[in-house]
Amino acid sequence: MGFIKARGSNFYYEEQGDGPPILLIPPAGSTASTWGTLVGDLAGAGRIIAYDRRGYTRSGGEVVRSAAEHARDAAAVLDALEARPAVVVGTSAGATIALDLAVRRPDLVRAVVVHEAAWRALRHPDASGLGALARMQWLAWRGRYPEAAETLLRWVYSYRDGGSAWDAFPEQWRRTARENGRSVVDDLKSSMGGYPGPQDLAKITAPVVCTYGSRSRTYMRSITRSLAQAIPRAAVREIDGTAHAVPFDAPGTFAQVIVEAMRSELRSSAFRETAYRRWAQQAWTLARAVRGRCAPKADPRRDATPVDAQALRDLVATVAADARLVRVPVNQPPWTPTGLAVTTGEDVSWLAWGSLHLIRPLGAALRPRLALRGRVGDGASVEGARDTVTFRADRTGELRLGSLYPGELQADGTVTTDRIPYRAMAGALSAVVARWAPGSDPRHALESVAGRDPSGLCAAEAARLASPPTPPTGWDTHPLAGSEAAFFPSGAGITVDASWTSAIIRHPAEMTLTPSLRLRWSWRVEELPSRLPEDTALTHDYLSVALEFDDGQDLTWYWSCCLPEGFSYRCPLPHWRRRETHIVARTGTDGLGRWTDEERSVLADHQAAIGGPAPSRVVRVWLIAQTVPQAGHAAGEFSRIELADRHRTLRVI
Repeated sequence: MGFIKARGSNFYYEEQGDGPPILLIPPAGSTASTWGTLVGDLAGAGRIIAYDRRGYTRSGGEVVRSAAEHARDAAAVLDALEARPAVVVGTSAGATIALDLAVRRPDLVRAVVVHEAAWRALRHPDASGLGALARMQWLAWRGRYPEAAETLLRWVYSYRDGGSAWDAFPEQWRRTARENGRSVVDDLKSSMGGYPGPQDLAKITAPVVCTYGSRSRTYMRSITRSLAQAIPRAAVREIDGTAHAVPFDAPGTFAQVIVEAMRSELRSSAFRETAYRRWAQQAWTLARAVRGRCAPKADPRRDATPVDAQALRDLVATVAADARLVRVPVNQPPWTPTGLAVTTGEDVSWLAWGSLHLIRPLGAALRPRLALRGRVGDGASVEGARDTVTFRADRTGELRLGSLYPGELQADGTVTTDRIPYRAMAGALSAVVARWAPGSDPRHALESVAGRDPSGLCAAEAARLASPPTPPTGWDTHPLAGSEAAFFPSGAGITVDASWTSAIIRHPAEMTLTPSLRLRWSWRVEELPSRLPEDTALTHDYLSVALEFDDGQDLTWYWSCCLPEGFSYRCPLPHWRRRETHIVARTGTDGLGRWTDEERSVLADHQAAIGGPAPSRVVRVWLIAQTVPQAGHAAGEFSRIELADRHRTLRVI
């Protein structure tokens, strides 16, 4: 402990330990001596520096009404102590100062850990908070600053489930806050607005961890996530068992977060672009996508062979026990009766054609294989890997068909929508449905009439039945992505050949998610499916490897045509935006056609790209080929995929 002279003031500071510097910036009403056991919990991790801010008793000076002024003081303290670059830690008002320091002096900041910065807090009014602020202001106007400070801090440190950490603080801590009541009031005024602004936060180059407490008021989660979204390399962490007083409630956990930030510096190349920058970039991408779609060009969605629906039904009826022609509406939820009654154990087929559109002039269309589903009575939904399907009925009832998109079929059989209503869809899906007589062979029956079917649908289903598409051994298809056949076993591993399709295959891969867990894979990408940045719904074509976690989220790494390496974003597609995050692992055409080895730190990428509480386990590895939005083509091969920790390696391919 001692004093250091900087910027015309003598700052009181306390120092402990050796190694990389860690600067603790105190919140309103606190000093270098009110961090509790946090300093001891950080012992051995580095050189811990805590100081009293300007305007507080031991450092003296005039009361400061500006977070920017406090940030200049913090920079001066680091310079004077030759403690740079430092991991800068701040809570509450100290968090605002820490962020401003990262903006103003990036050369001094190695990483930032901030707990519950009150950034734009006034956008989330709380009745009890407004009452506390009003009483604090009333007391301050009357010069009763000790009471004003106590009123404010008792509310600030309160828990969502009742009580306040203020009442459990050591008396010395409370006395310190009351003695510095005027500084407490001014700290509040300088930290509850939108400072630093979004454009300044977007300039922060250091990795940032934004934390909030599990017992904090519900809006604090929103504030913290909003703040993190404004910072390029920010992750979000929830700290269990605490609210605003994290050094008091959970010093050990908070210390662990700080140590992880210091040791790893979030060693992930992944980053999230700030929202206001992404909007401009996405607008440019969408404008290019619209121009490209409106230009005349060959497109498999417009080149399908016309189908004489009645002739096809009549042809199938010559070999089937019953055949019906069905028009399936695409602008209403499933299900549509077909009039085809089936009995348990009977084989049923449909031969489908047509497409559905969200925006018809842009040609963003889906084929039946991606949208059409069937079911007998209220039984399980049936899907296919082709536009033609044959299955065995598991119950007696009427066959019903439905156009699933833009809905999503839930486990209980209900269909939900997200952002896009059914009434926005256009287009038409049609199908000939057939019931086959017991003992007959649908394949041979269809082969017998294929030569008289100009649509090719009879021949296509006969060929599919002769050689049913199946995923590689040990893999299955994702239940929400259909049974599209895009991945095939090869001598080296798994090849991908995907045209105008959406396919996901999965392989079990149970591994505990630890800081040392790595994902490694080798791939040779021959052709990228996108010609535009993939982060919009109209251009979201990509080839990737992904991990599914035990919390239902998944993280994918893909090869982009033009987005920068490390760029991460939530999936732009309905439904998937709630569960999937993408990271650009590689970009551009350099390296196409050659084998490339990749390695990623799973937890670091998760924290940088998704944030929040980390899941406990990885549960599956996925391979994804998405080529629907631009009707593109993806081709490549995977030869090795493995998850490796210090003591275990799990080989998937």
